[in-house]
Amino acid sequence: MKKYIAVLIAVAALLCLCGCSAETAAYSEDESDIIFGAKETEPAQSEEQNLEEENEFESSEETEETTAPIPTPKEDETMRVNDDVTVIEGPQNGTENLVLDTTYYTVTIPSDWTGKYTYEVAYQPAGGYFLTLYELNQHQQDGAGALVDIALYPESTDYSFLPDYKDYGVLETPDGNFSIVLIYPTDMQYSSENQAQYSEMFNEIDEVVSSITAKSGCSISTV
Repeated sequence: MKKYIAVLIAVAALLCLCGCSAETAAYSEDESDIIFGAKETEPAQSEEQNLEEENEFESSEETEETTAPIPTPKEDETMRVNDDVTVIEGPQNGTENLVLDTTYYTVTIPSDWTGKYTYEVAYQPAGGYFLTLYELNQHQQDGAGALVDIALYPESTDYSFLPDYKDYGVLETPDGNFSIVLIYPTDMQYSSENQAQYSEMFNEIDEVVSSITAKSGCSISTV
């Protein structure tokens, strides 16, 4: 009898132990969901939804640009493309043109520069353009002779990195507003044989700058 009771007790204990193990396993499985952040799988987005989100992202990355259109070169001008910069180059034999007509403004050249200067207008992909005036002899010899750049930058552009410049004003155009910036050379642009002529022309740069006149439909506010 005692032996029978002992067997019953052992069986009961074994059943109790199995029940506790099953409950512990079930709890552990639920607990692991909490510890490792298990969650319901979200339904996959449709291809159309993905395209809409991609387009919204690309639109947020776009910025409004102010672009200056590139004109057709005149008969005595030539056009070349350096990388993505388009350059319109003036006559290399000494122009007699004393009024330079750019996209948004004109500039008058001193009469004593006749046959002594040339110019280039470089149109940048970022939007603005640069009119560079050169002393002709030096420019023919080695490409130097720069007197001044009259630069147009889209108004929001940061040009504070320039080594030697002066703010001239703001040019309002149908294509947007531009900052007018005068950029001066910081290295020697002449040889000893051309120094005298270069210096005479450089001393008249203020006269050239003061002649900048906005074309029809545009206006200039000087600083």
